[in-house]
Amino acid sequence: MCSLISISGFIYIENKMLWYNIVKIILIDLRFIGVYNSYKETLLQY
Repeated sequence: MCSLISISGFIYIENKMLWYNIVKIILIDLRFIGVYNSYKETLLQY
């Protein structure tokens, strides 16, 4: 029983880290897309 709890706790921590990495990647992608769009707009202004 104790080992089952520790395994489920470890899986929970791993999932939290996985979700954190997914969110971080999505935020970086959104920031990159925003920078790319603003860069494209400044190119169009010239």
